[in-house]
Amino acid sequence: MWLAALLVQSVPWSVASPLLSVSLLLSLNPGIQYAVFEELKGRLLRLGPPPPGAGVGRGRGSPSAPPPRALSAAEAFCVGALSKCAATLLTYPAIRAKVLCQSAGGERYGGALGAAGAVLRAEGPGGLYKGLSPQLLKTVLSAAVGLMLKEKIGEARRGALRALRRRQRCPAPRMAAPAAAWLFYSPGR
Repeated sequence: MWLAALLVQSVPWSVASPLLSVSLLLSLNPGIQYAVFEELKGRLLRLGPPPPGAGVGRGRGSPSAPPPRALSAAEAFCVGALSKCAATLLTYPAIRAKVLCQSAGGERYGGALGAAGAVLRAEGPGGLYKGLSPQLLKTVLSAAVGLMLKEKIGEARRGALRALRRRQRCPAPRMAAPAAAWLFYSPGR
């Protein structure tokens, strides 16, 4: 709380206010990224071949039902890269406007919308995407690796939970009578 009070006292509202809306807009980037990732993942899984043993068993969650098909590491990496590209392409004009406002002399724009308007007038729509290549290089690789790891860790977790459920449904066999224990164990063998 003291940090917020310090920021309010040290940063004038006239400087923080125009950039606050841009920061809120940029917070949509991860949401867009994950929404695009899940949509592409769903389409890819529907198009791909069914998992081995599909159609056998008694339905989803039954002990004999096969696990659902998962993305391979390469598929998850590519889908992650595409989703980050899409999110960055959609939000990059706001990033560019924010950078212009924060640069030396940025106060002349009067906010992010003013900066975007000035770029459009001076450079056209392509000016809003100036510097996009370094931004994509910076973010796409890390996002693709992160989403690939998320998918593979999730797949491993689901497999472990399936194995645990199977084990709980099929308890270890118990001896019928303690007297028959000598049939199964002999210290001399």
